[in-house]
Amino acid sequence: MNSGGFVAPGLSPGTLTIDGDYEQGEAGTLVMEAAGLEQGQFDVLHVTQSATLGGTLEVRFLDGYLPSRGDAFDFLQSDAGVSGQVARVRFPDLAPGFEADLQIADDGRLRLTAQNDAVAGEGTTQDVSPSATQPLTSACGVGVCGAGFAPMLAAVLLCLHIARRARYRAMR
Repeated sequence: MNSGGFVAPGLSPGTLTIDGDYEQGEAGTLVMEAAGLEQGQFDVLHVTQSATLGGTLEVRFLDGYLPSRGDAFDFLQSDAGVSGQVARVRFPDLAPGFEADLQIADDGRLRLTAQNDAVAGEGTTQDVSPSATQPLTSACGVGVCGAGFAPMLAAVLLCLHIARRARYRAMR
């Protein structure tokens, strides 16, 4: 039981196999990493029995990889099925505005699918709706975004990111 700590496969990216059940409480965090889409480029938690989810899923991106629209990761495979769901998904390396869909498939896989292209940033957290099949949407870090505010904020953050990279290159 992960009642309040962190579980991470390690050997980034890597696979952690739990021989038995896995339960993550509301204060627990499952930390998963991805450096690409190919097998072996993203973490996998394999549970040989059932998995009960709660708490936080934190997704970190490695080696400059940023997900693009449609990129999908099966971070968790439970041989006996998944119940519950995480309450929030944290992306500490991405700018607000990134959207993902989190689904629990009938075959016991927890899949995260990017709904738009990611931009590096200071981090964002997305609350998960009561239905695990609903899209996750960022609150832009300042409450609920208005329909016209989110695209503008994304454009500003992209410009800041490009300027920061240009400044870094100029310093080298």
